[in-house]
Amino acid sequence: MKKKILSITAAILLAISFSGCSKSSEAEPESSEYTPVSTHAAPATEPPTEMPTQPPADSITPQEGVYVYDQSGIFSDEEEAELNEYMSELYSGYLLNPAVVTIDHLGGAMPYTYVTELYNTIYSGKGSGIILLINNDTYTDSMYRTGSCNVFITDEEERKAFYLATQDMMSGGYIKAVRSLMALAEQCPQHVFDNINCLSTDDARRLDSELAGCKEEVSLLITSNGTETSNSDICRQYCKRKYPEDNGYMIMIDTVSKSVMIESGKDIPADMKKALDSAKAAAEKENYIEAAEAVITVL
Repeated sequence: MKKKILSITAAILLAISFSGCSKSSEAEPESSEYTPVSTHAAPATEPPTEMPTQPPADSITPQEGVYVYDQSGIFSDEEEAELNEYMSELYSGYLLNPAVVTIDHLGGAMPYTYVTELYNTIYSGKGSGIILLINNDTYTDSMYRTGSCNVFITDEEERKAFYLATQDMMSGGYIKAVRSLMALAEQCPQHVFDNINCLSTDDARRLDSELAGCKEEVSLLITSNGTETSNSDICRQYCKRKYPEDNGYMIMIDTVSKSVMIESGKDIPADMKKALDSAKAAAEKENYIEAAEAVITVL
């Protein structure tokens, strides 16, 4: 069922009470430049005394290659396929974990609490990612950001994106609205994947620029591996995800073991192996930028 669109009159009346949510989405917006409105219409009839409950967030079954969980039936099959294709590009090109979830009932949960649980359910709380919740219960949408998405997307940028998306949704442009909100993720680097916010924004952008200028396809992953999965397996998985045609190199720095490794589908040159020794020495001293640059300089 398509969401009802607010009339102009209803939008004016609701403008003072609803807003799109950022990572502190239950709070009032800090900026007074605009007053966002709910992207939803108020119910046409009085709700029943006992509202049906939404299954908990962990009732969603994650599926490989699926990024849209349209429980409200908002999107057509073609629209869902379009969104899935776009978010697949975010998943592989930016190594982000994206998702869009639509629901009819929160089961009493606050929107941001619910969308946070969704990330834990779909992605086990790991990596860098962004999830958009379209909320047909309390009519306040919410977004959860973590890792790189929490660094390279500001709260102000999110609020403004919600404001513009609201106008699109009110005119029935749901695909455009969702695409514009999820496109915030494109502000993240495409060659530096700092899942633990180890680097400053400036350092991450500088290293990203240096890696983009290398003659070889190469990326940097920084993580804190506290799992039972080995560093080599993690690095191999990310490398295959970023370079499915085995045409690139993935440098991985793990701050738990203070180690550096390189994975690739092709042979690792001798000069890169030699540089890796210098990188390992720097990582042992927790000089992670120096460790990364030790390898980048030979590429």
